[in-house]
Amino acid sequence: MQKKRIGIVLLIVLFFPQVHSIMIDSDAENSSLSSIPVIIHLDHSLPPSQVMAAVSMNDQLKTRFVNARNVHALDGYDIIVKKEYTNFPLISALISQKGLSALKSNALVKSIEFDRNVSIHLDKSGPFVGAPEVNHLMFHNQSLTGKGSAVCIIDTGVDYTNPNLGGSLGKKVIGGYDFIHDDTDPKDDNGHGTFVAGIISSSHSKYKGIAPDVSLIAIKALDETGSGSFSDIIAGIDYCISNKEKFNISVISMSLGVDDFHTDNSDECNDLSTAVAIREAINKNIPVVISSGNSGFSDGISYPACVSEAIAVGATDNEDHIASFSNSGALLDILAPGVGITSTGLGNSFLTGSGTSFSAPHVAALIAILAQIDKLDQTRTLSAQDIATIITSSGVQLRDSRNNRIFPRENMSTAVFTLVGKKEEDSPATITLTLYPPLQMEYNTRSIPVYVHASEIVDVLQYTLDSSNHARVLCKECSSVNKTISANDGNHTLKIDALKDGVTIEKIIIFSVDSTKPRILSFESAAEKLNGTFLLSYTDVFLRNVSLYYKTNTTPFTKKIETHCPRGEKQTCVLTQDLSSFNHNTLSFFVSLADSFSVINSTVQKNEVDTLSPSITIISPLDKSILETKVVTLQLSSNEIVDTLYAIDKERPRSFCSRCTSELRKRTLSDGNHSLNVVATDLGGNTYSSQTSFTINH
Repeated sequence: MQKKRIGIVLLIVLFFPQVHSIMIDSDAENSSLSSIPVIIHLDHSLPPSQVMAAVSMNDQLKTRFVNARNVHALDGYDIIVKKEYTNFPLISALISQKGLSALKSNALVKSIEFDRNVSIHLDKSGPFVGAPEVNHLMFHNQSLTGKGSAVCIIDTGVDYTNPNLGGSLGKKVIGGYDFIHDDTDPKDDNGHGTFVAGIISSSHSKYKGIAPDVSLIAIKALDETGSGSFSDIIAGIDYCISNKEKFNISVISMSLGVDDFHTDNSDECNDLSTAVAIREAINKNIPVVISSGNSGFSDGISYPACVSEAIAVGATDNEDHIASFSNSGALLDILAPGVGITSTGLGNSFLTGSGTSFSAPHVAALIAILAQIDKLDQTRTLSAQDIATIITSSGVQLRDSRNNRIFPRENMSTAVFTLVGKKEEDSPATITLTLYPPLQMEYNTRSIPVYVHASEIVDVLQYTLDSSNHARVLCKECSSVNKTISANDGNHTLKIDALKDGVTIEKIIIFSVDSTKPRILSFESAAEKLNGTFLLSYTDVFLRNVSLYYKTNTTPFTKKIETHCPRGEKQTCVLTQDLSSFNHNTLSFFVSLADSFSVINSTVQKNEVDTLSPSITIISPLDKSILETKVVTLQLSSNEIVDTLYAIDKERPRSFCSRCTSELRKRTLSDGNHSLNVVATDLGGNTYSSQTSFTINH
């Protein structure tokens, strides 16, 4: 959205010769590279001699014409032009230091910017922001699912082969371009862009996208590692603008940025090249949604989210609090879910992740639905600024305790009703039931809050829990109710009914209750000393994860392992961690079991770490020795206390000694060749084996 810039302009008339001055990025000027990657911002105004040539041109052709003129004007500056853009006077190029110095005096150049690297910012979110309720609304006989709109995703591409994203190019992903490999196949080889796409438009029944019928334009501007350059990001924006009408592009979504930079001053961002591209998209009525970054800054957001015209999106968690990793500050515009989000992965997979990367597409999907409404309603035309105002003014207000600022969290129902509720004829033809956030699928209490809103006053609002045939009344002659119902631990199906004039409208919700904390039956090291393997026995049918923590005598507890163990009434799990760097030190351990919402800890007694194998020496008989007696002396020695097994020839292993460092035994053997195999196990469970062969010639 538009962020205000306040400045003071001082006009002074001085009689000095005019000197051409351009802004040069210090990183470009001080670069030691022989070929410096730069983005050159050109003066796109046409000189009088070329006005006639421009008369019959539209804006797009005019820009291309001027850029072509300017490119030729750069001849002789030791420069290689990589990219020209259709919609803005920018050129991506490689230039030498000598060429850069000479280019400073070129009157066609406004600024020279170092082409920096950019990278990606790394099931319940849909109901949380009200997507299911909005998707079931009817407007002009059409469900509000984003149909007829397209979202341009600038990311690592999209794996369109995922059946939940169409299964092939041309279905849900209807266009795009790969600027990394310079071809028309924008297939994702990283997974980040596919995850973003699923949040917007997945057709899966459980992990459904916010706008499941919206079309996608996949722009691959980041490589398989999630990295790229701003010149390719600008190329992606250029593509989205040029193809706006062809694909009905209603919004650009970018979950990327510069992680080591943050600011609360838009002036530090607005003159950079990507800002020029973003501004042009806004001028063409395409809102640009960008993630704020995941560095946890509370005094600024990353570039390019900090550009005034961009809609900067931060993240909230499952408790509707601002996520600790989310960048925040004066330039942040809106919040959306970004913790524990499940979405599409490469192939036919689903993944779960957290980050502002996954908050931005929530907002982009809402904008696509607002664009769908705008297209269906011929009585008005929303500008990009109108849309930004609607989504921010309709949000649920949340306070960031880190900076005491208040931000709106996306609320789709309110945003949509801002438009569809304006005219009586646009109201839904049937009663609409809405369950407002917080709408959770798992509860750690047996008291479940139920907040129901009907689109009009009904005769009765009632509910049925599970297989009960008895419906309980929530309220009569009402349109909304906020009550608490009781449910035991386990999985439940809640059916809400609205009755009016003999018509029943129902909504079904599936949820789980887990009010019992996990119970640890036993937790111990697999050996007497800590060797990095631990055995856990526990009871919990709603277990989420298990974490193992350790500390030395002088350090705090640090989480080292987080693993998923099986759920059940009685289960065991093996936890392993490399402790070799702590050999002969004493550590303390405890394990943490987390279920839906409850956590329990169990402390392990202090013990010495031993991950090194023991050393054992066979003193007698010596290897390849010849003995003249049938009574053979077997003698072993170890560098530490061990339990030792031995076997002569192919016999079954038997105990040689227990908790010993040396031992002597005698065995009577027949003439011939023999072998002695020894296996020693120390108190840490580490093993060592040794072998010798000998001959008896009595």
